[in-house]
Amino acid sequence: MHPAVSATLIMAFSISIVGLVLSFGLPLIEDKTNGLDIEGGKSAVNHLSEVMLDLSDDPIGTSREVDLAFSKGHIVLSGSELCFILGEERYCRTFSGLNFGELDIPSGQRRVNLEKVSSREIHVTLE
Repeated sequence: MHPAVSATLIMAFSISIVGLVLSFGLPLIEDKTNGLDIEGGKSAVNHLSEVMLDLSDDPIGTSREVDLAFSKGHIVLSGSELCFILGEERYCRTFSGLNFGELDIPSGQRRVNLEKVSSREIHVTLE
C-alpha cells in the first residue's frame, strides 16, 4: 500500500474517532452541567425557604437580607409558592399560611430583601 493512502486512511479513521467521541461525550457533559445548574437552583430555593420560615416566627417589621447565587434559570415567587424553573424542570416549595406576592428573580448573584409586614405576609424585593 502506498504511504499516502495509508496516511489518508489513518487521518480519516482518527477524524471518525474524534467525531464519535464528541457526538457521545458532549451530550453527557451537557447533562451533567444541566444537573449542576438544577441543584444550584434547588439549593437557592431551600436557603430562601429556611430564611422565610425563620422570619415568619419573628415579630412584624423584622427584615432580613439573603444573598442568592445560581447560574441558570430563575426563581419565581407567586402567592405562597416559591419555585425554581429551568426549562421544563421545576422545583417548588409551598408555604401554607404565608403570602409573598409576585416576584421573578433572574439567575446570577442577587441580594433579596425580606420584610415581615403582617403575620401572614412577607414582602420580598430585589436589591
